[in-house]
Amino acid sequence: ALAEQQLVAVEQATLEKQADVVAKWDSIAMASFSDEEKVLVKALLKRLSGLESDLSAAGCVCAATAIRFLRARDMDLDQAEDMMRAMVAWRREYDTEFKCRGWIEEVETGTSLRARIAKRFCFTGIHGHDRNGVSMNAARFGVGDGAGIVREAGFEVLKLVYLSALEQLFESARAQSI
Repeated sequence: ALAEQQLVAVEQATLEKQADVVAKWDSIAMASFSDEEKVLVKALLKRLSGLESDLSAAGCVCAATAIRFLRARDMDLDQAEDMMRAMVAWRREYDTEFKCRGWIEEVETGTSLRARIAKRFCFTGIHGHDRNGVSMNAARFGVGDGAGIVREAGFEVLKLVYLSALEQLFESARAQSI
């Protein structure tokens, strides 16, 4: 029971921190949108209200993400909403935050064979920072062996490699943009 209470407290703290970051991130992002885009982004975020309290969506239900989904669907509000809800459902089902945090720790400590294999054959990840301090993700296909990672450690590991790199990149970009 104590461990469960601690987990709930950590999740609540994570949500509060994400909400603060998202609010700052949104004000910066919205400044670059056209008037039409601002109206559509606000409408989409209103439709998605409540999702931001879901840990699977924390940091994802924001203006910067909303505009990407709207643009991907030619500014169609209904299609963008469906797409964002599907993304949040996938993140919840896959348990993205938990798996990424665990994977990053596993790779950093080298506690498993699969982590050591991924680290040895990995070709994507954060490789330095730009002049603004934002992490740079590079995929060096010429030096990596994605098929080898899958063969030796499984497709799940390749997914974790990519997903964790992207999550770290987005987190870094949000932090540096505020």
